[in-house]
Amino acid sequence: MTGQPKQIARNGFTLIELLIAMTILSLLSYLSYKGVTSLLVAEKRLEEGGKRLQSLDRFLSEFERDIIYAAPRSVRIVSNQTEAALLGAPVGTQGSYRINLSRFATAPDTPPQRISYIFAAPAISLAATANMDFSLPADNLAVQLLDGVQSVALRFQNTDGRWSPVWPPAGNTDTLSMPVAVELVLVLNDLGTVTRLIARP
Repeated sequence: MTGQPKQIARNGFTLIELLIAMTILSLLSYLSYKGVTSLLVAEKRLEEGGKRLQSLDRFLSEFERDIIYAAPRSVRIVSNQTEAALLGAPVGTQGSYRINLSRFATAPDTPPQRISYIFAAPAISLAATANMDFSLPADNLAVQLLDGVQSVALRFQNTDGRWSPVWPPAGNTDTLSMPVAVELVLVLNDLGTVTRLIARP
C-alpha cells in the first residue's frame, strides 16, 4: 500500500514574496514622502501668501491714513516758490508716480513731516523729512513699503465730482486745496489688480 506523499512544512517566505513585499513597502514609502513634501510646500506657500497679504494691507492702511489726515499746509521750497499741501503727479516717462503731502505729528513730541510716496515699479517707497520748508524728502533715504508692483494708476476727485490724474488739477491755483477722494489702482505680479478708493472727510 502506497502512502500519501509527505507535505514539507514551510518556514518563512519565498524570495518572490519578499521582493513583492519590499516593492509594496517602497511604493508606500514613496507615496508618503510625496504627500509630506506636498504638504510642506503648500504650508510654505500659505505662509508666504499670508505675509504678502499682510504687507499689502499694511501699505494700504498707511497710505489711506496719510491721505485722510494730510494737513492743508503748503511748504516753501525756495524763497519765492511754494509747493502745494498735497501734490500728486507722474514722474518721468517710465510710469512712475509721486505724491508729496504734509502730515501732522502722529505722536506726542514728534514734529510734523513732509512725506513722499514714490510709486516706481517694481516697488513703492516712502521718504520723509521733519523739515517742512526748504527741504524735500530725500529719495536715497526712502524705505520700501511694497514690492512686486507691475504698474500704478492714481486719480483725484475735486469738490465738483470731476477726476484728475494730477493734483492740484489744471486751473486750480489754491495750494491748500485737498481732493475729496483718491483712487489707487495697483497691478501686482502675484495678486493681480488691487483697487482702493479713499474718501477724505
